[in-house]
This record gives sequence, C-alpha cells and structure tokens, in this order.
Amino acid sequence: MDVNAVIAAVETLERRLEEHLSYLRGAALACPPGGARPWDEALAHYQVQAEPAHVRVQSASDSQQRAGAIVPEFERALAALARFADDEVTRTFSLELLASVPPPVAHRVEMLRARLRSLPKIESERYANEVGAHAPKTVSASVSSVFANAQSTAKMTPWANVKFDASSVMTCRTCGAPQEKPLDFKCRYCRNNMYEKR
Repeated sequence: MDVNAVIAAVETLERRLEEHLSYLRGAALACPPGGARPWDEALAHYQVQAEPAHVRVQSASDSQQRAGAIVPEFERALAALARFADDEVTRTFSLELLASVPPPVAHRVEMLRARLRSLPKIESERYANEVGAHAPKTVSASVSSVFANAQSTAKMTPWANVKFDASSVMTCRTCGAPQEKPLDFKCRYCRNNMYEKR
C-alpha cells in the first residue's frame, strides 16, 4: 500500500466514524428522556445490551435529562463503536505497513487510534451537556465536613421535639411488681392490693 492509499484509507475511516457517530447521536437525541424504539435499534446494531425500562426511567429522572437516551447507554454505544473502529484500524494498518510509510502518515493513524480511545468519554460528556443531564449530587465526606457536621449537631437533642405525657407507674406495696393493666388494682403476682386503703 503506497502513501496515498494509506492517507485515503485513514480519511475513509475518519469519514465512516463521523457517519456512525452522527447516526448514534441522532438516534439518541430523537427519543424522549430514557430512550425509545429507534434507540433500541441503534443499540442492537452496535451489539449493546439495553437497560431495562425502570433503570432508564430512574437514570433519566436522577440526572434530570430533558430529552434523549440515558447517558450511560450512550457511552456504552460509543465504546462499542470505538472498539469496532479500532478493530478496523488494526486490520487495515499492520505494524509492517506503518513502519514503511513516512512518520507523518503513521502519526495520523496513531492520532485516529488516540481519538478512538477518548471517543466514549469526550462524546458522552458532550451529549450529557446537550440533553441537560447532570450527575446525581453525591456528598463526599472529608474530615473537615465530618467535624463540621458533628459540631453543628452536637448542640441538638433528638428528643427536643418529642411530646410525651407525664406518667407514673404504680407498684405493688407487697412485692414491688408494676401494675400491668390500667384500673386493675390487684397484683398479678402476689394477688394483694396495689395500694393501701386509708
């Protein structure tokens, strides 16, 4: 393969990659938040397993997406696309071939491989921004936040807002057993009166 043929092959692969990327983005953006049939077909084309409907709904809700397939599925589809494209690059450009072409041409092939490695992350972040998906907020516990939380809650008493009626427990004057039923003034254990008549 001569230099011009290698350059033409790289350009063809780059063009096909853009077409596949455009197809994936279009299918993902065309559906309501969480996904729909066209998106499922796109996932099947790239041999990616679709998430169950309840997971999609939960993910779209948690990330507050305005539209489109869920971001994790989109990222998995991009990873599959990148994997297929990388396999094609490996089949088309052998190590012997890359060693026989000028360094700028070999560098262009390596740049294509680098793009394929970063494609899922970069494109899924771009897609997430486009559909308005936000990562669910997580609270990271650092030492300072732990101490700040302890300091702010140390003054609180968990029982401050609890309402309870004052009560007393009547005990048997003979054996000390508690009264078990209200208005039952006979001790269940010794059968004596719970109180002394005066």
